[in-house]
Amino acid sequence: MSTHGSILIADDEATFREATAQLLRNAGYECVAVANGPAAHAELARRSFDLLIADIRMPGNGRLELVRELPQVAPDLPVILVTGYPSATTAIESIQLPVVAYMVKPIDLAELLEHVAAGVTSARTRHALRQSRERLAAWAQELATIEQAARATPREAVGENYLNIMLQHLLLGVRDLQEHVAQLTSRSPVDFTQTRELLELLQQTLTALESVQNDLDPAALAAVRRRLEQCAPRPRA
Repeated sequence: MSTHGSILIADDEATFREATAQLLRNAGYECVAVANGPAAHAELARRSFDLLIADIRMPGNGRLELVRELPQVAPDLPVILVTGYPSATTAIESIQLPVVAYMVKPIDLAELLEHVAAGVTSARTRHALRQSRERLAAWAQELATIEQAARATPREAVGENYLNIMLQHLLLGVRDLQEHVAQLTSRSPVDFTQTRELLELLQQTLTALESVQNDLDPAALAAVRRRLEQCAPRPRA
């Protein structure tokens, strides 16, 4: 999958559908293009996307039913609605739906790319938040299990299990942050260099601790210290 995101385009106008798909592919996105609402619904049920671009008057979406059904098929999926027949009714209805942009054909391509980038970033941020929340819930459950086991398990074994779980979840969290920063870097003019350096240092620290957790002798700890000193960012002049 492209690092820029995956997009589903649903439009019965073949020229617009294929030209828009090619434009987005050239911009680094993965695109799947279909001609009607039922085909779009099938794709959404088959796999996940970061954004949906849908025509309002195509077959299967005349009353925005495709967009209205998204909460059951693809919760929180952002939508860009496009139409060659704008009306106050559809514009008002779109406000009540997960629509990030309402665009009238012929659309401005630069504006479309801006809306696409914003929509994909928003979708991926929400996905990362859900993933983090689920991981924290699992982490809390594992810690609760260790707490219960502490009453009947030798203290050293409990401490080892606790350390294992803490390091594993911290490493997973750091990797999630690194992936999210990489996504932001590809779409944002903000300089994330210092953030990337700090995350890399944190990951290497946790990896080093994980490698010596069962052998905490002075020589091993000294090796960890040297590794951290080598990885630490140098003061800027």
